[in-house]
Amino acid sequence: MTRNVVTCAPGDTVQELMAEMTNRRMRHLPVVSNGRLCGIVSIGDLVKNRLDEVEFEAKSLRSFIASA
Repeated sequence: MTRNVVTCAPGDTVQELMAEMTNRRMRHLPVVSNGRLCGIVSIGDLVKNRLDEVEFEAKSLRSFIASA
């Protein structure tokens, strides 16, 4: 628990959130919009998203190479 709660906005990027959470050693980050809590992002959510992106890129490259 902390007195000064760090939050993020719905428009923040995955890279920004990962950097912030890594620098501050946080596992969860509240998402606030118009002064109201609208969700919570975990480091696991961000890592899964990044892994999905990398997997998609790898599949795309394999498909491109196979079709050449």
